[in-house]
Amino acid sequence: MCDCRRYEYLVPVYAFDPDAHHNRETVLVWTEKKEADRQERLEKRKATEKKTVEICHPAEFKQNTIECTQKVNLLVGSQVVTSVSNTSVQFSMTEDLEDGKLSESLTKEIELKARVQEGKESTAQPAEAKGELESNKDAEAEVPPLQSNRVTEVEDDRNVLVSTVPVLDKTEASAESKFVFGEKEMEHLNTILGKYVGTHNFHNFTAWIKAEDPSAKRYILSFEACEVIEVEGMQFVRCTVLGQSFMLHQICKMIGMAIAIMRGYAPESIIDTALRRDTDVNVPMAPELGLFLDECFYTGYNKKFKNTHDEVSQKGFEKEIADFKREVIYSHIQLTEVKDGTMVMWLHSLNDRNYPVLLQPGKQHQLK
Repeated sequence: MCDCRRYEYLVPVYAFDPDAHHNRETVLVWTEKKEADRQERLEKRKATEKKTVEICHPAEFKQNTIECTQKVNLLVGSQVVTSVSNTSVQFSMTEDLEDGKLSESLTKEIELKARVQEGKESTAQPAEAKGELESNKDAEAEVPPLQSNRVTEVEDDRNVLVSTVPVLDKTEASAESKFVFGEKEMEHLNTILGKYVGTHNFHNFTAWIKAEDPSAKRYILSFEACEVIEVEGMQFVRCTVLGQSFMLHQICKMIGMAIAIMRGYAPESIIDTALRRDTDVNVPMAPELGLFLDECFYTGYNKKFKNTHDEVSQKGFEKEIADFKREVIYSHIQLTEVKDGTMVMWLHSLNDRNYPVLLQPGKQHQLK
């Protein structure tokens, strides 16, 4: 059993920016699932388009004409013949597949042609009938081909989706925001994190543990923001916490409260209130992405068996460990943050509706 553990938490710099709100950050919300759904919709469109073209293929013209005529009979309530021109069938099938009904102009044209075929009207069509046919032909000529119309619709759909949910460039956030995490911000953050150091009752920073439970008391040896690092163009604040043991969600809640204070949603005194045994506070919990175990310390074991056993520690492997963290762990955190926008989505929920404790300073409600 180790004596204490040290955890690291990488916090994106923009999380501390008070002006970084959801209107700008939602551009990150473009997950693989949404992309897969979009591709599925496009494939369904293409399949429908292909099916429509096959229906209007000349080899199957006769059967398609009969089906089209049956639909016309149901809609217009009259008996029509099956000898309709190929162009008219394609136009009617397009209308029928897209809207589930025939256009008024097409219905008139089919009725007129049917009357001519059955001999109900003279071969020399009246001037009125000729005028209707001419106008229908002109209208039909204005209708774009089926294939080009469908392809244009698919392209427009793709353009609308991409413009609605753009992908954020790695440098876009820093270019739009003037926020810089400098020495002043680092000092402020360390002041906040320092409030957790010592033995406190952390019942508000975990789940299912009551204030009177002895296990709610934990000893934090140190908690500090060490440096600002850059991973693939994205800046993170590297925070380290050293403690004897931790409860479920404890570190994420401590980070979440610190972020809320840094963004100006709550005063620093809220930490003192949350650490009291006689209060119940709904503490914001930061995402688990960014948190990982850095090292376990076996001080007691090494001291007891120093004469007979080798020391259990990471000494001598500092460089390999640092390279592994940067190349594997840090890189994974950065890629996941860019892809899923985990911290961004959490920032959307960081408001006084979800956490009444985050009311504006001066309006803090009385906690009991």
